[in-house]
Amino acid sequence: MQRNRKEDALVEDFSVSRNETLVTFHDLPPGQGVVGDILSTLAAVGIGVDLISETSREDGRISLSFTMPTPSLDKGLGALSTHGKPLHDSLVLKLTIEGRNLRTNPAIAAEFFRVLGKNRVHPLMISTSENRISTLVNNSDFNPQLEEQIIKTLGL
Repeated sequence: MQRNRKEDALVEDFSVSRNETLVTFHDLPPGQGVVGDILSTLAAVGIGVDLISETSREDGRISLSFTMPTPSLDKGLGALSTHGKPLHDSLVLKLTIEGRNLRTNPAIAAEFFRVLGKNRVHPLMISTSENRISTLVNNSDFNPQLEEQIIKTLGL
């Protein structure tokens, strides 16, 4: 993971994690604890997940996507085999900015995603918290020039 830190700024850190895999299950039944079952299966073999997204179709069926560490992929897919065969994509990376009170400073997220948009980078997933914003993007969309542009925009 690449990191760029600045201790005294509103945005203190920007990192790029290249060891992420996006895992997606489609056509899951709704409201029957399936999300908890899937995450429990991974937890039982010591695999944590990060970005998580559940979407519903009009018929109520769901899709569940999450990221997991690429080095754990084979072990994770083996454990998940009882739940079906998910799609997976390891040609992604996670971009994360961290800082104080990001939630109360919406311009930071706006500028971060503006830079991505201007460079035709489409976020696949987004996760936010009080002090962290992460997004998953395709490897092919990211390059050193974009990284420098993000660092400059964030004042790092």
